[in-house]
Amino acid sequence: MRPLFAARMSGAGATLHGGGRPRRGAGRPDAGVGMRAIGLALGLLLGASAWADPSPLAGERLIFDLHYLGVPAGVAEMRVEPVDADGATAVVIEARSADWFNWLYRVRDTIVSTTIWGEKGLRSRRYSVDSKEGSYRNYKELVFSSDQVVETNPKETLTFPIPRPALDAVDGFYALRMVPLKVGQTVTFPLFDSRIFYDLEIEVERREVRKTPFGPQTPCVVVFPRLKSEGIFQRKGEMRIWLTDDARHIPVRMESKIAIGAVVAELRPDGYRPPFP
Repeated sequence: MRPLFAARMSGAGATLHGGGRPRRGAGRPDAGVGMRAIGLALGLLLGASAWADPSPLAGERLIFDLHYLGVPAGVAEMRVEPVDADGATAVVIEARSADWFNWLYRVRDTIVSTTIWGEKGLRSRRYSVDSKEGSYRNYKELVFSSDQVVETNPKETLTFPIPRPALDAVDGFYALRMVPLKVGQTVTFPLFDSRIFYDLEIEVERREVRKTPFGPQTPCVVVFPRLKSEGIFQRKGEMRIWLTDDARHIPVRMESKIAIGAVVAELRPDGYRPPFP
């Protein structure tokens, strides 16, 4: 079986293998942009363990508090739901701004990624985004096959050829969390996001001990994804993600720097529910 991702030592740059139309969309306030960045990062990170079969993930839920400039700004919830008997699971991510924050910038984002783990490894099947941020509205659905991705939105249906099978933004971190993470290492995998196919690089920067829901001195590993899609990441490219330094690699903190300050997501003290027995 040819793996859909590969780990290598850092230093080599990612190669862009394809492209698509420029992404359309209106500018949005920095705070909302940062919240959306965290929301996508949450989607990237869901996938709860190093198991080869994702079906045991069904029932897992993680809840994060979102903060902007140190002030509570919203909540994000992630859960894994079984879909059918062929081993598919649906990862559902919902990000909501806090009531007080709605007057400034109301956020209601939902991402659903349907994934299959089979004989050929991890495969993306379908990926949908329903985004309501201030006056901005966006809905799209992507259907993946081995040589193309078909996007459907309210205005049109587009087909994007891809040179080899790719993962969506959520499934990519199933792959990441299934490999041992060593400081100095760069993990890569083929990604299709925002009408772009490229090799996403995630640098393993350092180890760090933090207070988390799992203990006051939880060993963590800090990773840095170098995303080339979603323009929200192109402002500074400054996002850091803290994962538990064990086989599960549970995300406990995410930080996205924006023009003014940063948006931070922290796993709640009671925010982790393990998969069904």
